[in-house]
Amino acid sequence: MLFSGGLDSLTGAIERLSISEDVVCLVSHRSGQPSTARTQDGLVDALAQQFPDRVKHYRFRSSLIGKRATSETQRSRTFLYGTIAFALAQALKQDDITFYENGVTSLNFPRRQDLLNSRASRTTHPKTLYLLSQLLTEVAEQPFFVHNPYRFKTKAEVLHVLSQYQGDHLISSAVSCSRTSMARDDRTHCGGCLQCVDRRFAASAAGLSAVDHAGLYALDFLSQGIADGEAKTVITDYARLGLELGAETLDGFYQRWITEISEAIVPGDNDEEVVHQVYDLAHRFGQQTIDALRAFHYLDDVTKEPVQNSLLHIIQKRDYLKSEPQRFVHELADKLCRAVPTMFARHPPHNENDFNDKIQAIIERDSDEYRREFPTTNFGMAKVIPDHEIRDYNLLIESKYLRKSTTPSKVTDQIAADLVKYPKEAFLVFVIYDPNRTILNDLRFSRDIEKHRPCKVVIIR
Repeated sequence: MLFSGGLDSLTGAIERLSISEDVVCLVSHRSGQPSTARTQDGLVDALAQQFPDRVKHYRFRSSLIGKRATSETQRSRTFLYGTIAFALAQALKQDDITFYENGVTSLNFPRRQDLLNSRASRTTHPKTLYLLSQLLTEVAEQPFFVHNPYRFKTKAEVLHVLSQYQGDHLISSAVSCSRTSMARDDRTHCGGCLQCVDRRFAASAAGLSAVDHAGLYALDFLSQGIADGEAKTVITDYARLGLELGAETLDGFYQRWITEISEAIVPGDNDEEVVHQVYDLAHRFGQQTIDALRAFHYLDDVTKEPVQNSLLHIIQKRDYLKSEPQRFVHELADKLCRAVPTMFARHPPHNENDFNDKIQAIIERDSDEYRREFPTTNFGMAKVIPDHEIRDYNLLIESKYLRKSTTPSKVTDQIAADLVKYPKEAFLVFVIYDPNRTILNDLRFSRDIEKHRPCKVVIIR
């Protein structure tokens, strides 16, 4: 079996050793990081003490030499590790290898659009393992099997298995982090990568937070402010995906995730049975995410305000209930409302183009995929040009500068035209600079516009 030193492979080793009398060959990859070797060796020593003469550890070095590759995806991991284990299995006259990976990680439901297709890791996806087994069968010239016994388990359920076999005392020694170089001092995890987030949520849902404690993480996102924007996005997206999956009906889940479901079915499967198993897996993951959020919220000190941008603060604001464009727009609106009045405190904008130049400067700091008035957005037979477009979020921004001669009805007419000319799937933001208070009732003005489609009105003075 493959042994990384993470929680899933540790649980798989303990379960296999506990339910059988087999000698288990643990196959590990060693990179250039000494902490990985230390983690693996420490866990193997603990297993060898608990199961004398039944644990063999095979370590293979493989690390980068020379300049960095142009592609830094992890999609060849399964092939590398699997073929190493295959070579060892052939030498020992065995006909199978085992990966232990929870099903949610294996299926890798995309948390947002940029994780679709080539950016989505499929290292232990059922189809990946099936194709690997087919290839190795050809090489071996006889049937060869690649297994994942945790195909339909969530990570919280994997932790339950670990606890069931009295292995929870090893949780703090296992390392799940994908960015261990960002760990500090005696903290073994960065705390902000997807693997760290997944582990903390799962431990909370499994009632094992006392063992998987905050002292293991450089960032304790529960009580510390999350300064890293990417880490905050990972945490919020993770929670939102869990809530969405937990609320899905079987039919709704099938319609939304039909591609992921169909790809999870491999030859030999009962199609209908797998559909129900994948749905049940996703639904349980969603419920466990909700359980974790409730457990985290229970830890909140009601006598104090939560730290800004901590998970407790995110839970209090219910940020995970908002879409990614909505969260981006909220942060952008805060910045614009602070920056624009200061910019024009002495000299008002010369015209709407001058106002747009200032908006552009602020937005450019927040999005690498920022575009202004180029290229155009196709809509039906026409082409329309927004003032600003942020492709990361499928977000279009129209800016309006209200001078003394501008009437509210004129602005309303312009916005009404914008509402219908852009694609419905785009999220619209109307940034309105109104230094002379032409708009008398901000709430009513915004509400009348926002009720027509997904959009946000930001009025600045």
